[in-house]
Amino acid sequence: MIVAICGGIGSGKSAVAEILRGLGAYTLSADAINAELLKSPAYLVRLRKLFPEAFVSGDEPDRKKIREIIFSDEERRKSLNKLAHGEIMAEIARRASGEELVFVEIPLLAEAGAQKTADKICYVRAPREERVRRIAERDGVSRAEAEAALDAQRGEEALERAADYILDNSEGFTELVSAVEKMYRECSTK
Repeated sequence: MIVAICGGIGSGKSAVAEILRGLGAYTLSADAINAELLKSPAYLVRLRKLFPEAFVSGDEPDRKKIREIIFSDEERRKSLNKLAHGEIMAEIARRASGEELVFVEIPLLAEAGAQKTADKICYVRAPREERVRRIAERDGVSRAEAEAALDAQRGEEALERAADYILDNSEGFTELVSAVEKMYRECSTK
């Protein structure tokens, strides 16, 4: 069974995945797989065609520049999603093959087409103000940039409605751990 851990940027998906790893669960991260892709020469050639201005100094893309572009230009964000999501989903399927229970941290579930792959959906939510603070702190960006990142994401309400599990990440870490443990027990017995 594949359980997708989803939610908007700054909601706490990584914290949920970390708790699951601590419980012994097999977890995958779409972001980690994406980071691996960014080391693939073939992938970088395709990325350079989409974002030539992000490759000003050598073969490594300027991730901050790409981030600025995709959070301000919806068409270019869609182009990046089209390129990355197919590659990421293929790798997730490969790594999940043969596993009984896999938790996959995937921020943009609907955009990636992962609903077709996931058997269950776990939606992580947190208050907008807390998410803005987390993004700004984690990524070293301004409040305005953090808000733009949140505003660029669509479809969170639909994700929450489709979720089999909803984890509220606003009550504190102890409460989050308890909720994750409960979800893990339920998934492990199915």
